[in-house]
Amino acid sequence: MTVLNNNFEGGPDGSAITAANSNQSGLQNPFDVVYSGTLGMYYANASALGRPTAEYVCKLDHGSPGDYQYCEWTTSMGGTSQAYTRFYFYVTSTATVAGSNDLNLFTLSNAANADFASIYLRNTSQPVVMQIYDAQTLTFVNGTTIIQPNAWYRVEFRANSGSGTGSSDLYLYAGDDVDSDAVTEHISQTGQDYGATSFGEYTLGNFHSFQTNAPVTYFSNWQVNNTGYPGPAPWRYKGSPGSLTNAVAPHDAIC
Repeated sequence: MTVLNNNFEGGPDGSAITAANSNQSGLQNPFDVVYSGTLGMYYANASALGRPTAEYVCKLDHGSPGDYQYCEWTTSMGGTSQAYTRFYFYVTSTATVAGSNDLNLFTLSNAANADFASIYLRNTSQPVVMQIYDAQTLTFVNGTTIIQPNAWYRVEFRANSGSGTGSSDLYLYAGDDVDSDAVTEHISQTGQDYGATSFGEYTLGNFHSFQTNAPVTYFSNWQVNNTGYPGPAPWRYKGSPGSLTNAVAPHDAIC
């Protein structure tokens, strides 16, 4: 069993995230790879965005054609035929998510960077929705929930590798309490060709950018494991929100 967590407990605000500084609190699993592109991946104050789970969240700045910003676990997780992830995301705009300008949020791949499965925000005509993408067969499965700017969403995702036998399930949580058990939408793929027999790279961020100008995107509470759906993230909230010395408690015990 392997469980990796990173809540971007670093800082200060505006400082670049690197593999070396991705465990400043001593409570996180540091990333194996961070690629900041030309415009950067930064720590940002969480309080301004309403995420009282730490002092900071991850910020991906405006993208440009061919520009990538992402963090990644590789050897820390190792190969697994089934992977689960949870992350929270927030975009400041969906205006540039149009046509083929998809915004990549999460990717499972092998060490050769051959995509197995990715999660995108995509505009198929209007409006912007979330999708699962199988890069081996160029298969898209689109959700129907309209992604709104300036709101947090929680994603829980599972994928099994395999050639013609791969499958995946994506659960999207939205609304006033994204940590509730009420699923906003479930989309899935079955009988997919995800390529090789195991995943080896687990990537959060704009790993494959088709954006001419990607919106500012924030991430929080990322977990990858090979055992099961992570569920809502623990909250760091005891007294003042955001203190790294606050005790960790389950969400249900706080709210």
